[in-house]
Amino acid sequence: MGGGQASQLSMKTRKRILIVEDDLQARIGLQQLMRSIGYDAEGVSDWLEGLYLMREELFDLAIVDIFLSRTGKNSLNGLDLIPLLRVFNPKVPVVLVTGQSDKQLRITALKRGATLYLEQPVEPGQLTSVIRRLIAESTDHETAHQDS
Repeated sequence: MGGGQASQLSMKTRKRILIVEDDLQARIGLQQLMRSIGYDAEGVSDWLEGLYLMREELFDLAIVDIFLSRTGKNSLNGLDLIPLLRVFNPKVPVVLVTGQSDKQLRITALKRGATLYLEQPVEPGQLTSVIRRLIAESTDHETAHQDS
């Protein structure tokens, strides 16, 4: 094996985050925040684009807005997207964000498989801490399974 290939194999791959957020400013802000702490971040505006990307690419975490305004009355929202994302990546941590303070919505989100439910506005420091922890836990879990 050539030296270049060996060094490529030893390089740590950057963790990738999928952001599904219909509000352009919020999506750009989340992407910039995730990139500022060393992650690759791909942002899309609706559930269909998010599903397509999850099918085509490997992501280490997804941040999903619960209410996607462009989806229409009879279309999917962030809650519906969770099990669909997991078809392509069963272990991906999914962080749902919403501006709604609703206990029943939180319970529903967690029952549908959300890893975490956050109410906006979210303090950037709190969000980065949570994202780092979830990705580290996910990576530790993967490594433990590979070692056994």
